[in-house]
Amino acid sequence: MPRHVFCDRHTGSIHPQLARSACGCRRWRRSSAATEGAARSRRTKADARYSRAMEARAERVGVEAYLRMDAEAEGKLELLNGVVVAMAGASPRHNLIVTNTATALTNALHGGACLVMTQDQRVRVEATESYVYPDVVVICDEPRFDTSARPATLLNPSAVIEVLSESTIDHDLGTKLGHYRQIPSVDEVLFVHTETRAATLVTRQHDGSWKLVDSGPEGSVTVAGVALSLDTLYARTDDLPV
Repeated sequence: MPRHVFCDRHTGSIHPQLARSACGCRRWRRSSAATEGAARSRRTKADARYSRAMEARAERVGVEAYLRMDAEAEGKLELLNGVVVAMAGASPRHNLIVTNTATALTNALHGGACLVMTQDQRVRVEATESYVYPDVVVICDEPRFDTSARPATLLNPSAVIEVLSESTIDHDLGTKLGHYRQIPSVDEVLFVHTETRAATLVTRQHDGSWKLVDSGPEGSVTVAGVALSLDTLYARTDDLPV
């Protein structure tokens, strides 16, 4: 049965219990010494990957400076709270989950009002003067772009999908979710885990609060009116490197 959690509408960050639920911390319960050692090893490797992803952090920069840096960079850069963050390369499993998700949404929404775009589409969070590259975005209103700098920046996504890795899970579920919630057009944020077969959907409620629903291995989530089974999202990913 899916787990439901409600978030405080007034804060830009999620409650601790929401973060614990979304991060799947149940798998870190007390275990044997061998299992704990393996878990420590995984966390150490994850910390190293996360550190590499954050190497581009420097002094706080303004929007214009960031846009110039992003246009000239070989890889993608995000701007969060005035800090430039380099996006690390993703694993084969991560990439196929992104492809599966975008393909399922595109097929279901084809011919309708909604558009689906993938991880090269930059999105602006006007309230925080931040810029992000979600893995997948859905736009169900007339798309609006800021074309003053290349690449053009999307202003009004309706739904945002992030595929999580162990190295960025806290960053995505904490920092980035806080920013996504401040985009007025965003009503749904879906997080799909890479190392475990699970998804976490966060939806805006009519009263301004946010509801979280965790879905397990045999479950499904609904984004932009499209029911996505986890079987579809994880199709042919079992044997791919994480």
